[in-house]
Amino acid sequence: MKPIILFPFALLLVLPLQAQIILNTNDLPSAGDVQVSVKVDSIQALTLSQGNAGTNVLWDFSNLLPCCGSLQNSYDTLKWILPSSTAYYSNFPLSNLANKRDCYIVHSHITHLDEEYCNYTYCIKNNNGVLLYGFYKTDAKTYDKMRFVFPLMQYGDTLQEDARLIYYSSVDTVKVRYIQNISVADGWGTVITPFDTASALRVQTTEIIYDSIYVNSVGNLQSTTDSNYYYHWFTKTLGFPVLQIFKSSLHQENTYYQDARYAAFKTAVLGTSELSQNFTVQVINELSCRKVVFIFPDDISVRDYFIELFDMTGRKINPQISLFANKIIVSFDNYSDGIYLYRIGNKSQTLKAGIVVVE
Repeated sequence: MKPIILFPFALLLVLPLQAQIILNTNDLPSAGDVQVSVKVDSIQALTLSQGNAGTNVLWDFSNLLPCCGSLQNSYDTLKWILPSSTAYYSNFPLSNLANKRDCYIVHSHITHLDEEYCNYTYCIKNNNGVLLYGFYKTDAKTYDKMRFVFPLMQYGDTLQEDARLIYYSSVDTVKVRYIQNISVADGWGTVITPFDTASALRVQTTEIIYDSIYVNSVGNLQSTTDSNYYYHWFTKTLGFPVLQIFKSSLHQENTYYQDARYAAFKTAVLGTSELSQNFTVQVINELSCRKVVFIFPDDISVRDYFIELFDMTGRKINPQISLFANKIIVSFDNYSDGIYLYRIGNKSQTLKAGIVVVE
């Protein structure tokens, strides 16, 4: 799908382009990235002003508060992965990038193993950005006309798109959601959040949803939602918005109200080459004894690799590390409970990255 980009040529004559950020494919998410956002307090988010459009704007959101009693409880974690590594890839054969979130563990009394269940979103990443292809919760739902979740735009660009999601289908009944989006890159400047100060491009998106049902090929419009919007502040190398303010269908189900979240750290800390995803290290996150064990393949010596640990702000930490022939044990005895980031690499590249939980 190629976006319809309308760019007023006259802007090129008056804007100091060297002062703006220019997004490219290196700024999109990649398999191996871990995306962590902080959900903003709902009362504060409800009345939050989106700020001004224009050039060289300063958007100050440094006073944002976390939603859920503590910063740790407010984290929202999403892992970008290769679609082929999931059990539902056959339902989304065109996808080349996916993410999973809202994971939980259930012990199976059939296999006697702990099994992980997650919600999966499947995307197509190309030179225009990242398109939403579909998602899997309890079943597969696909867009036969896709929509952007991260368009590559420049200040002054307009992107107009129509999307269509078939979310229910039976022998005689089909339920369809049509979505009309118009996105405008309406501002550039500096955005400040509690975790970061970054040069950013703001993209404002308006959204109209038409919910229809077809019975024996006869259509009937059930409802129209025409008040949704998104404000996304995109920055270099992050891979997802540094700040989001939205009233939308993508983030919420039935009740639409203004929500907000901001990036907890830059995914560049964890950037992982998609070519290295076959590098398999088993990670055993032992919560009860505050240790994490990294088990390497038998034919690999851990002394050929390094491991780095970071807290949620991206600051490098130095817990106790014990090396064995094909195993590394990291002890968090002197660190507080929370989510930590790890990166394993050799002299040439990062080979594996992810998060661990300490309780």
